[in-house]
Amino acid sequence: MLKGIGRESNRSSICRREIQGKFPTKHIKKCHNEVYLELLKKEELKVKKEKKAEALKRSSLKVSQQMTLVQSLKSKSVYSKDNPQFKLITRKLAIFIGTSNVANSIV
Repeated sequence: MLKGIGRESNRSSICRREIQGKFPTKHIKKCHNEVYLELLKKEELKVKKEKKAEALKRSSLKVSQQMTLVQSLKSKSVYSKDNPQFKLITRKLAIFIGTSNVANSIV
């Protein structure tokens, strides 16, 4: 027979005694106290792990506080004028400013 179906489901899997009902909680608590306490500990650990996972999920969804402009500028290092990155940024800014000031149509 399949486990949990028919006559097999009415017997304790520990002592093979006949038990009443579908859920053997009362039988385990009364006759197998060590097993019952162990099950309680496992259930508590499971609940704690679920709570930790939920707390971690919630904390990862929180929006971090944005830095102010002054803090952002102080935290970044400034490129030297000899740096190729400085020259590239300067060139692109000059092109952007130059193209945005050109009229779209000539009359």
